[in-house]
Amino acid sequence: SFPSLIRKLKGWLFLQSCGFLTLWCFSFFPAQYPHEVNGTPMYLYEVATESVCESAARLLFMSIKWAKSVPAFSTLSLQDQLMLLEDAWRELFVLGIAQWAIPVDANTLLAVSGMNGDNTDSQKLNKIISEIQALQEVVARFRQLRLDATEFACLKCIVTFKAVPTHSGSELRIFRNAAAIAALQDEAQLTLNSYIHTRYPTQPCRFGKLLLLLPALRSISPSTIEEVFFKKTIGNVPITRLLSDMYKSSDI
Repeated sequence: SFPSLIRKLKGWLFLQSCGFLTLWCFSFFPAQYPHEVNGTPMYLYEVATESVCESAARLLFMSIKWAKSVPAFSTLSLQDQLMLLEDAWRELFVLGIAQWAIPVDANTLLAVSGMNGDNTDSQKLNKIISEIQALQEVVARFRQLRLDATEFACLKCIVTFKAVPTHSGSELRIFRNAAAIAALQDEAQLTLNSYIHTRYPTQPCRFGKLLLLLPALRSISPSTIEEVFFKKTIGNVPITRLLSDMYKSSDI
């Protein structure tokens, strides 16, 4: 059932009492491990792919918990909060991968999804592979800049507070307080700019470089993220429904 699915994901989040910011499940495997699948005992490979699902679940919970922890976010109507989260979860997820150094090896991610040339349409498979490569590229670019925790927090606010009408199917959804949302994004950008000016005075172009990276967060589609990271865990449950139910949960 759907409630039991949420309980299962919560169990992963606090697995071994590690805390919601601990994402070291990959540390037990050497960096080259996913490339040695054919020479690796199958049970170890299954553990590696299962770790991807667990890490993805934790990142999703972290995004929701982070949103709830932002005071300005909670001042908005619940409808606006949910719309913002549903629109930004993909970018928050990719930022989380970059921040917590989650491996995005193509072989492992394809194994997690269960897709291959025998069971998947070639056009769909090529799209998935192309977007995994795009994910690898954008994560690498963020890691090259070596962002600190404050920069990641500001970027999360910038990608979350977007007062742009969204579509739900054929329905155009309008924010109740678009002006407040736009003001919050402006504030996040000003905060980031001021912080970089103070913290990295020898890097005058750093602020611009970070902002220019943000569109790349959308180079991987929500459907691909769901297919690769969550299909094995949640099946056909829409990720937006999962986000909404988890956000409304009182114990997150």
